[in-house]
Amino acid sequence: MAWLKFDEGMAHDEKVLALPTDKARWAWVCILLGAKSLRPAGQYSSMAQLRAKVGVMAASQVPHLLKTGLLVADIDGVLVIPGWKRWQIDPTANDRQQRHRARLGSLSRDNSRDVTYENRQTVENTPYIPQRGKGRLAPLSEVLGKVARNG
Repeated sequence: MAWLKFDEGMAHDEKVLALPTDKARWAWVCILLGAKSLRPAGQYSSMAQLRAKVGVMAASQVPHLLKTGLLVADIDGVLVIPGWKRWQIDPTANDRQQRHRARLGSLSRDNSRDVTYENRQTVENTPYIPQRGKGRLAPLSEVLGKVARNG
């Protein structure tokens, strides 16, 4: 069972109050609940997905939700709930990550290694060699040299 976090002030939120009817407000709650189990969470890939997930009644209120900014549609028709990641923090994520790392650690032959430290040392000790045309940034000295010559 998935849980959804609601702010106690949601009933007094200016965007929620701007919705024209209680039907639209209930549709908002249904859309939030449906978005919890989506991947990625907090966004519907299309209006068809939203309709299939939460029903025709909630889908019929989408224009009101778009008008108030509770939902945002991108150019591909993806319906996004703004601020989803900020409000819907997964309280089990840390525990799941620790269990995952423990499983990976048990697969390793040498659990005493600090791989992060080793990788950092490798990166820090690798000289930067600019490559033109590879999408890399020019070194600052080269940029400043051009400015000095052209300035």
